[in-house]
Amino acid sequence: MDVTARFAEMVAESLRGERPAGQLRGMMSEQCLAPLIEAQRRGGLFAARCVRIRCSMPRSDAVEAVACYTWHGNDNHQARHTMAVAFRLSRTDLVWRCVRLEIIQPGVITTHENQDQAMFGLRP
Repeated sequence: MDVTARFAEMVAESLRGERPAGQLRGMMSEQCLAPLIEAQRRGGLFAARCVRIRCSMPRSDAVEAVACYTWHGNDNHQARHTMAVAFRLSRTDLVWRCVRLEIIQPGVITTHENQDQAMFGLRP
């Protein structure tokens, strides 16, 4: 597993609450860690999984990536929630470190039935 995929999986483990966000402290700054701690504190992402990673390598010592996560919410079993985490990994010597991390607000992907109800302001 490459460093980008492994990092994205560690973020998923943190979002699910399986890995304390603080365990990633050695791999990222406090500024990068804060959004993960906040997401973990809010909870509700117990089944989050990484479904897609897009990355580029602008330099041999840097990787920029976006990892997409999905989970089913407790409120509606038909709705699939999504969020993305954009991050930049930088390598110094033999160690990769997250130097930038941003959680893009979660959204909801609805089924066709729910889309019709939402379009007309109806609650399922």
